[in-house]
Amino acid sequence: MVDDHTEADTIHLTHEFLAVMLGSRRAGVTAALNHFKKRGIIKMQRGVITIANRGALEEAANGS
Repeated sequence: MVDDHTEADTIHLTHEFLAVMLGSRRAGVTAALNHFKKRGIIKMQRGVITIANRGALEEAANGS
């Protein structure tokens, strides 16, 4: 949803802030982001998430 409201594929969010927004544990957010990174869906740096494959991210959001 953040990507839909920005003009860039880069999102400035920490794992901690994402966890608070989602109401989940930081460890779970980190695990999910690492999974997406291994699949080539995102790239991560400290406090920055870059969407590398929007289509694959949308499929993952739909449970694929």
